[in-house]
Amino acid sequence: MKIPPGYHRQGENRSRADYSLFFKHDEYRGSTFDLVYVDDILIGGDNIDEIKALKATLNAQFRIKDLGFPKYFLGIEIARSSRGILLYQRKYSLDILTDMGMLGCRSARTPMEQNLKLSDAPPKPHYDAALRLLHYLKGCPGKGILLSSTSSLQLIAYADSDWASCPITRRPTNGYCSFLGSSPIS
Repeated sequence: MKIPPGYHRQGENRSRADYSLFFKHDEYRGSTFDLVYVDDILIGGDNIDEIKALKATLNAQFRIKDLGFPKYFLGIEIARSSRGILLYQRKYSLDILTDMGMLGCRSARTPMEQNLKLSDAPPKPHYDAALRLLHYLKGCPGKGILLSSTSSLQLIAYADSDWASCPITRRPTNGYCSFLGSSPIS
């Protein structure tokens, strides 16, 4: 495959976090993003002319079909509205419940018990925690993340550490949460 103009194999235009994500940024033309997974390509950006140029370049090398706005990509369902973009995994959640024979189970209001401590050794508490998570999924298979169209582009991150919290190994536990405006992104 010949790399489209402005995109590079190993240069600054390939994401360091995800090697299947390519991007092109120009101060005057804006940004274009190209996410490639096997034979699926997701293209986005803030300049429709740049997106059309990328599609034309790809179509000249391959025969591509523009399916319009995505509705499903890599197991993630995508719904667009005036409020923003909703990402959810309803089908995946129901498939897991079906595979585990738990489609008819009762639902749980929270994914984990409060103050639950999991250690390295005992497998029973881990199994019980996994079952609790499946019960939680039963009650909310369509819940997702809303990427708000009115949210600011301010990046906000929170982190928490509990040093030596495991009573057996004395290892720390860490957690973090990142938001782009009011939308959670990690």
